[in-house]
Amino acid sequence: MRDFCMKDIRNVMLCGHGGVGKTTIAEAMLFNSGVLTRLGRVDDGNSAMDYDQLEIDRKVTISLAIGNLDWKDAHINILDTPGYADFRGEVISAASVSDGVIIVVDSTAGIEVGTEWVWELTRKQGIPGLFFVNALSKENAHFFKVLEEIQNVFRKGIVPLSVPIGQGEQF
Repeated sequence: MRDFCMKDIRNVMLCGHGGVGKTTIAEAMLFNSGVLTRLGRVDDGNSAMDYDQLEIDRKVTISLAIGNLDWKDAHINILDTPGYADFRGEVISAASVSDGVIIVVDSTAGIEVGTEWVWELTRKQGIPGLFFVNALSKENAHFFKVLEEIQNVFRKGIVPLSVPIGQGEQF
């Protein structure tokens, strides 16, 4: 591991409603950066971020998990948070040290209660962030519908950084 100055270290929180794929995204980030040599899966019980036996058995994140990677000239700490309301204390803890947030939204479900709660928390804390529309390969994925919903509920000024070429079976 390289040495980094404090100015080059970022704490990025992954959050959203329960079951939207936050842990899967964290796993992909660690794999694509070379930290992991294999891509684990929550459903298979071999994700690097869900390591507690209860999390593995239930296939949900219960405790804040931290993974780290080096990307270009930065050291990034990924804070994978639980999505269920019972574990909001873990999300609040992560928010207190986060430099940025990725709010994950499922492409089939759209905005859910947990999405709105996380948005309010991060706005109050002044944490900059972005929305990540996940699970575009699902059969009933609706990227543009979810994007419009995000823009209507949270802010008209939200614009996509990238647009999927397809969705569902065409993804």
